Amino acid sequence: MAAGDRMSQAEIIDRFGNVCYLCGDDIDVMLDNHHDPMYLNIDHIVPIARGGQHTWDNVAPVHKRCNESKGAKLVAPPVGWNGTWLRDCGEETGT
Repeated sequence: MAAGDRMSQAEIIDRFGNVCYLCGDDIDVMLDNHHDPMYLNIDHIVPIARGGQHTWDNVAPVHKRCNESKGAKLVAPPVGWNGTWLRDCGEETGT
């Protein structure tokens, strides 16, 4: 994927699982209210404001509240994150 290409929420969940990169809790992908603090957002691990790119290796699923709390800060990857919460066999490794 080239920098700037669109990523759907379904693609994000398929690739990374439905566990928030920042807090480790499940994301309810059935929420349809984008104002809900638990709504699925796409986080840029290295924020765009800090030179990060909109590429697969720099995005992760997060809750809206977690993403807003993080803002443009850099945070260490959570324990167990290896670029996804999914194991090779497709099982989730999050909480």
